[in-house]
This record gives sequence, C-alpha cells and structure tokens, in this order.
Amino acid sequence: MNITKINDNYYNINDNLNYTLKDIYIPFKISKYNNNYYLNIEINIEDTDNINKKFINEFSNIEKFINNNDLDFKNNDFYSNLKIKEFNNKKYYLFRLQLKKNKNKIITTYQKENEMLNIFKLENKKYYSCNIEISGIWKYKNTYGLQININTIY
Repeated sequence: MNITKINDNYYNINDNLNYTLKDIYIPFKISKYNNNYYLNIEINIEDTDNINKKFINEFSNIEKFINNNDLDFKNNDFYSNLKIKEFNNKKYYLFRLQLKKNKNKIITTYQKENEMLNIFKLENKKYYSCNIEISGIWKYKNTYGLQININTIY
C-alpha cells in the first residue's frame, strides 16, 4: 500500500481503493460532526453477498496493515469505522462513512430512478447500493483511523 504524508494529521492512500456495496441499510439520517457530514450504513452479516463480503475482508486486511505499519502515529489509539452490533438476534456490520467534499462543497451524489437528487433528501430506514472509497488515514490528538468517503448512493 502506497501512503503519502500530507501533514501531521492526514496521510493519503494512493492506491485505488474503491468499492461497490449492495443492499446496505441506512438506519439514520445524515449527521453533522466537526463541519463534516456522515452516513451510517448497516450490512447484515448473515445475508451478506460476495461483493459485500469481499469489501469487509479487504477492509479488515487494510486495518491490520495500517496497525502493523511503521507510521508516525502507530503508538496512538486506532479508531475502527467497522463496528458489529446485534439487534433482534441478528448481527450487523455498522460503518460510518463521510460524505465526500471538495473545497467545502459536498460532491457525494444521490441517484434515485436515474434522477440526481440532493443528498439530504436521502431517506433513512431503506436499502440502497453505494460506491465508496478509502482515501486516507486521519489523526486527531491521540487517535487515528481510516477516511472512508461515500461517492454515490443509489
């Protein structure tokens, strides 16, 4: 994996780490934190198809690689975007994705029935597919983690 230090708080991952996920569940509306917008997605562990399984396996391997790499922040606490939760005797992967921005403008797109809509019109408690990318590693105080952007949801 090719990693470039941008500044003390961000490392760019130069590899093309783009993924398509299918049948993801959006449990909540888009949330805002520290001038960034986030979307949580759920993937049912038992019903996960091969595309989603491949992503989860690769994501786990990327996290292991980052934790075992000799980067400046290795001795800090790692924050994983992947959580496992249980509800009604079913297990789910829960991911926190960031809406992609360019110069403080959100460029994540939402497409419904071949029509481009405002991303904030996205309905929660529904199933979608999406394209995401792992673009870098962030560091804040004594914590670091992977930057996962959502490019398109449909």
